Amino acid sequence: MKDPLIAAVLNFFFSGAGYLYAGVRPVFGWLLLTGCGLGLASASLCIVGFVGDFGSLPGVISALLTMGSTILFGCALAVDAYQSTRDTGVRSSKNHML
Repeated sequence: MKDPLIAAVLNFFFSGAGYLYAGVRPVFGWLLLTGCGLGLASASLCIVGFVGDFGSLPGVISALLTMGSTILFGCALAVDAYQSTRDTGVRSSKNHML
């Protein structure tokens, strides 16, 4: 049985990696890992290219919104990976009892 806490931490820092670790929803995990990586890279390039100077107000607002949404998204994925891994473990332990 996989550890739900490890799945949650992986999903928080690397969106989709917790699903891959736990073995639940692997296609979704790969799509998240790839899509979020590309999205984060492009958002970073847009912020740097758009502003050029992080001291300006639009640059600070853009950076805060990007970081805030990334943290919120990571928390949601961490909770989902934890619950999915925990539920998978509960189902497999019940199957062993039969």
